Amino acid sequence: MADAMDSKSISREGVGVQVPASAPRADERAAGAGAAASTNPAGATLADLARAGSPTVRARDASTKSSNESRVDALTAALTPVLLHRLNNATQLLHAASAVLALRPAAEPALDPADDLARASSAIDELGWLLAVLASASGHELLLARRDRRGLESMVRAVHEAARRGGREIEIPAAPLPDLAPGFGDGWRVPWAAGTWILASAHALPAGTPLAWGLRRASASAELACRVPDHAGRGDLERRIAERWPGSSFRRSPDEHVLVLPSQSLSWGS
Repeated sequence: MADAMDSKSISREGVGVQVPASAPRADERAAGAGAAASTNPAGATLADLARAGSPTVRARDASTKSSNESRVDALTAALTPVLLHRLNNATQLLHAASAVLALRPAAEPALDPADDLARASSAIDELGWLLAVLASASGHELLLARRDRRGLESMVRAVHEAARRGGREIEIPAAPLPDLAPGFGDGWRVPWAAGTWILASAHALPAGTPLAWGLRRASASAELACRVPDHAGRGDLERRIAERWPGSSFRRSPDEHVLVLPSQSLSWGS
């Protein structure tokens, strides 16, 4: 999906405003300084203590890192800026439509924001689905009963944008991608696994080298094949997929890494 316009920050009243706490009294400041001096000599910040190897900070950071790694995956981290950029674009379309509706005379048909509203609606609908897929992969079942048969295509477009942000290129197949089977994998496992597979494979190649990949039908399955070298950390990628999709299967050759999808996970049409 092409961006509606370049993303720019939008000022909105009441957004991102933090109310500072009341200023401490002089005696409180003195007591606080004494406590800080006993535990934090030279007035070091938490970042300073972390760099110095504070056991408390190390333990806290290790716990946070472990929690983050178990819930938020690399695909989510890579797609979040892409989805935020798209949301900004959709917000600008809504601002434009709102301005037109506020300014035009009621009987003036020339200024019609219907196209902007339709484009914003389509963008936000796809954004909502992608965010629900990522949240579901992170342990929150937000997709629920919502299904999008063209979800694989939506995921590939988003991954393509994310790869470009990281200095990588992904070839876009000429043939249309198959539909997702609505009853398979809770609706999110196939697009999430495919997006993770393609993005990781792209980053296994040198910057500027486009990833060649394709989705093909096999006798009893579908194969998502990426042409990557044999040393491209395939074992780690397979483990990451299998953690969220138990029973996943893979196939390797010297120059190709294949995610094997069950035949019932996709609908190829006639």
